[in-house]
Amino acid sequence: MRSGRMRRRRLRSARAVPELPEVEVVRRGLAEHVVGRTIAELELRGTRVARRHTPGPVDLGARVRDQHVAAAQRRGKYLWLALADGAGEGPSHALLVHWG
Repeated sequence: MRSGRMRRRRLRSARAVPELPEVEVVRRGLAEHVVGRTIAELELRGTRVARRHTPGPVDLGARVRDQHVAAAQRRGKYLWLALADGAGEGPSHALLVHWG
């Protein structure tokens, strides 16, 4: 019984999944370098990056273009950028990423 638990623990730790401190480092970097700027263009790579946006990646890129990055926030392994329209009025969209 004990060896089974140890094996699962080793398998879990062998995966390349970022831990919470690593996600926080990314959030801080985005807060420092991206918050306050405007997105000129968004290039989405890979087939899964916009899978929950049913109109597709081209539409997502168009919606995000010219949006002002208002905040970089994190909750657990979720990281999101709160976006405001060009006028800077309140959040209009958010980009959400799950790290793990």
